Amino acid sequence: MNDEQKKKFLALVSDKTSSFEERVTFRTENKAWLAKSGALATKIIIFLDAHKITQKELAERLGISPQQVNKILQGQENMTLQTITAIETALNIELIKVVSNPVPRAAINKNSDHA
Repeated sequence: MNDEQKKKFLALVSDKTSSFEERVTFRTENKAWLAKSGALATKIIIFLDAHKITQKELAERLGISPQQVNKILQGQENMTLQTITAIETALNIELIKVVSNPVPRAAINKNSDHA
């Protein structure tokens, strides 16, 4: 490789991380919540389709932009409990269920005394 070819090659090479690498890193580091977000998104999409509700209508019900609804429905949004509850209320559905603690409160209090 002569000097001219080397200069051209080096001009093409960047020392910045590619967006592909950033996306892979992001998906790897956030795999657990992305899976749950995707499952919620699927449940919402199925409900919207079954009830002929548009993304725009959902956005209006939630008081957010259609773009934000689109992010949620892509499963890429780390939704807060507040957002999930707002969607549940707007659509009158249950997206998540919080299971009550099977351990009696007395046992929890007893164990915390020894900590």
